[in-house]
Amino acid sequence: MNCFRNHIQCFVLGLFVALCCTSTGKVSAQDLINDGVTVQDELIRINKRKQLAKDFFEIGNYPQAVNYGKQYFEFNSKHWKTAWIIAESSYHLRDYEAATQWFEKYIEIAPEVDPKSTFFLGVSQKSLGNYNEAIRFLEAFKELNEASDERLMKQVEVEMEGCRLGIAQRKTEREDLFVGNVGKSINGSFAEANPVVLEGTGLFFISQKGGLEQNVTHNLTTVYGFTSHMVNIDTNEPTSVSGFDIDSNLILTGVTFSENLETGFCSYCSELLPISPACRIYKFKFDSGTASEVVALDSSFNLVTATQKHPALGVDVNGNKVLYFSSNREGGQGNEDIWFALLNEDGTPGVVKNAGPMVNSPWSEVSPFYDRWAGKLWFSSNGHPSIGGFDIFSSKQEESLEWSEPVNVGIPINSSLDDLFFSKQPSKQGAHFVSNRPSGYSPKRNTCCDDIYEVKYPSFTRHVAGEIWEDLGFTERRMKNYEADLFLVSKDSLVNITSHRKKNHFVNLVESREDHYLMLSKKGFKSKRVELPLYRLEQEDTLRLGEIKMKRESFGKGTVLASIPYDFESPSCDPSIMNRLDTIMSYLYTFKDLNLVVSGYSDLGETEEKKQQTAKKGAEDVVAFLLKQNVSDERLSATGNGVRQKQPASDRIDFVVQ
Repeated sequence: MNCFRNHIQCFVLGLFVALCCTSTGKVSAQDLINDGVTVQDELIRINKRKQLAKDFFEIGNYPQAVNYGKQYFEFNSKHWKTAWIIAESSYHLRDYEAATQWFEKYIEIAPEVDPKSTFFLGVSQKSLGNYNEAIRFLEAFKELNEASDERLMKQVEVEMEGCRLGIAQRKTEREDLFVGNVGKSINGSFAEANPVVLEGTGLFFISQKGGLEQNVTHNLTTVYGFTSHMVNIDTNEPTSVSGFDIDSNLILTGVTFSENLETGFCSYCSELLPISPACRIYKFKFDSGTASEVVALDSSFNLVTATQKHPALGVDVNGNKVLYFSSNREGGQGNEDIWFALLNEDGTPGVVKNAGPMVNSPWSEVSPFYDRWAGKLWFSSNGHPSIGGFDIFSSKQEESLEWSEPVNVGIPINSSLDDLFFSKQPSKQGAHFVSNRPSGYSPKRNTCCDDIYEVKYPSFTRHVAGEIWEDLGFTERRMKNYEADLFLVSKDSLVNITSHRKKNHFVNLVESREDHYLMLSKKGFKSKRVELPLYRLEQEDTLRLGEIKMKRESFGKGTVLASIPYDFESPSCDPSIMNRLDTIMSYLYTFKDLNLVVSGYSDLGETEEKKQQTAKKGAEDVVAFLLKQNVSDERLSATGNGVRQKQPASDRIDFVVQ
């Protein structure tokens, strides 16, 4: 029976199963007589509250368990089982001060009954940031229970390591990071989750429905009731996002969007309150701030025997589109793990795989977020050494497809409480996450509910250093005379940058946090593109690229320098095409006497003439884009062709030496 939704049934059940109070308490029989009510009737009423506390505790309705438990404890202050119910319920409700008080009371009443109370005292003190006290209780528990559950002993070690990490972090806390609550205009009286900035649109988040008590277990298996909102980029005011309220019995628990913001995935959980609610992932379309066609993925993905939640779109190390998510399905490392699936051509997920033991612990990993710029997977875990309950970690996938050892982002982003749903801003200048740290706006308890917080990263200069070598095929040698041009390329521009040169060495200064890479161009050599993994530099430092090898190249009239796919249905040249024009731009900058014919090839159109017109229009758009990059119009011309030549695979633009 679900007592949260059938309160009256549970109330009646308590009347029929009431037991006599046999423990020694502080209330006498005479005290129970009130206005003619018999002692027997009063005992039934009292014991009814004891049974209700037990029933609500067993189904995970911790607020009501605390409520009825305290009512019963007023009449029987020696009942250790009720003291435990109140203590553990307070812990799951993240009321750690109350949890500490009630676990201490439990130990006072029944010191020999359940030694795990000492363990809970330790982790409650850890959540309050009292790391030395926490270590003392955890050490005491360890000494008393060395032959106990091996898994629990491992958790004790992890908790103590997290306490030591917290002590060390406080001594070395980064003062250059700003972390602050985003304010009452966004954070309400209950809980917020899933903040993510949609480029050019605003901050999307989901917020708990008003009037509901937040009921959060320490491993996040109990769900919130959420609705979706968007903070307008111009007004900074939140407005409701329509389309996600598909069923009153389903609760939105996570949302992720594709790069073009046209599609996405979301997760819903049932509104019931058992310890493990049913959660499934759905696919949706998104247009003008409205979700539509919200459809659950099939049962081969959404297993009926497990939960699937917190979807996050990203890529793997090979550039394949990936859906990451959290699930407690069989075959994992612990309670809830990070899992992933490559996306098929139709956008649906394929075979599901576990992220492995480096990312996943014997406990829980949730709320993944993939940072495309840094190539990092961010997630929250309470199984790796954490400063609090759930801490935010990052890991990077290696070429072997294995993940690097997770890195705890530390204070001040992580706290002694729960920190979840980390997401980087598209500008790279900041991030958002949610936390139940005491600076929230909940009127209930200072650690009750999750608020959204913003991170602002400091500005600093990065240095990029490298060494140019000539690639001879079978070996390589240093360049005798370094005269190469270096260009810093972003998503919409290419800039010739100054270098500090010494022989074949160079050092460049990169002041922006934007997503850049380096183009090297030298007469007689093929232009070279070099990735700049600037995410490795968290402060002013030098990114050393090592040896950069360039091959000799010669070309004459009619040589096709590059051929790129092109969408002729687009009304104009997309600025993101810069990522494919970087080689051409470097040639035009380096070879001042180089003239090019920009030739379009298209099958779009019913007649040959229409195809040629379409192809020429696309070529002219590309030429216009290149002219904006300070290339003389005398060096470029555009032609259109309706018949595919040389490369029949797709519509394209060729760049031919004139």
